[in-house]
Amino acid sequence: MKRLLIIAIIVPILFIFALVTFITKYRGEVEVITSKNSYEKGQFVALKIINSSLKNVCFSSCNPYFIEMEIEGVWERAEYIHCSKEDIIEVCIPKKSIKAFEAEIDMFDLFGNGTYRLAIPYCNNCAKEELFSEDSWIYSNSFEIK
Repeated sequence: MKRLLIIAIIVPILFIFALVTFITKYRGEVEVITSKNSYEKGQFVALKIINSSLKNVCFSSCNPYFIEMEIEGVWERAEYIHCSKEDIIEVCIPKKSIKAFEAEIDMFDLFGNGTYRLAIPYCNNCAKEELFSEDSWIYSNSFEIK
């Protein structure tokens, strides 16, 4: 009887632990990775956006990414000229897929040489041709511009 009671307690605990582990591991996320850790002006920053979530993610057509430079341990974002057109979604990445992009290094002249990252706003479960409305942000790994 005592053995049956112990089994009745341990089995549900193990089941809950396995369920939480599964949900945490396979919930997925969106991440962005650059191809190198160092670039020179005139090169393109090649990056991959990995959507391992269970939702489609889409990006702004006006400002698909922002440039940030690390200054004394704080990330400073470059201010862009406000987009004059309607911010309609043109690029989406389906759930559980990867898409590659390139960003022009010439845009990094805003700050000069230093440590940078890309900040990318995105929306979940939106679709092409809809108006963009950000749900979240992803940030690339940091990289050097020389």
